[in-house]
Amino acid sequence: MNIKKKLLSGMLCLMMGVSLIGGGTWAAFNDMEAVANTVQAGTLDFGTGSATELFKISDLKPGDEMTRSITLRNDGTLDINQVFLKATNMRDWKDKDVLGLQKKTGISTIGNNTTNEFLQQFQLKITKKANGKQEVIFGGDGKSTLYTLNFLTAPPLQNKPTFFEITKTDDNTVGLAKGETIEYEFYLKFKDDKEKIKVPGKGKDTPFYKQNRFQGEEITFDLIFEATQMKGNTR
Repeated sequence: MNIKKKLLSGMLCLMMGVSLIGGGTWAAFNDMEAVANTVQAGTLDFGTGSATELFKISDLKPGDEMTRSITLRNDGTLDINQVFLKATNMRDWKDKDVLGLQKKTGISTIGNNTTNEFLQQFQLKITKKANGKQEVIFGGDGKSTLYTLNFLTAPPLQNKPTFFEITKTDDNTVGLAKGETIEYEFYLKFKDDKEKIKVPGKGKDTPFYKQNRFQGEEITFDLIFEATQMKGNTR
């Protein structure tokens, strides 16, 4: 065999070897199994029943008190961890001086009220009722307490509006299980302040009580309840 035939034979062997290697990726026998997979998100469905308003009261006077209840319900497929509450969307506010106190007292700042000052006139207590137990979660005894409505717009020790947590559970505890309900009782009292308006710089009382500043004033606001999910788990 001359050199040309030897080279040709070597090329054929190499090509056959490559062909065999390539052909080795195919098999006459095989088997397969399918495993079904479903990924579905749960629902966090939080409701307040038929309640659309908690308080709608007019012609209030100092000393008036009232109690209203609301039931929170978990209609979803997931447990709720915590529920947060905040008063927001303040509207229909108009500062008034219906008695003309500025003229009667000679004090130009009388009647220059703010929404925050008006909300401070209403003491608030919130009681949680669940599993046959009652727990005051906001406002102490509701009578001598310093907790007032304005705390729900800017809670104590906070510099900006923040939600107030009302389930009193930690991050790992179910606050409202799926299918369950919690009742919250809201006790509201218009403070009865016997202090009179003082003449600035003199400490002398005028004949008028301080709360006269708020006669005829009103405000509308929303109570926002926000429910949050439990922490995610390894599934």
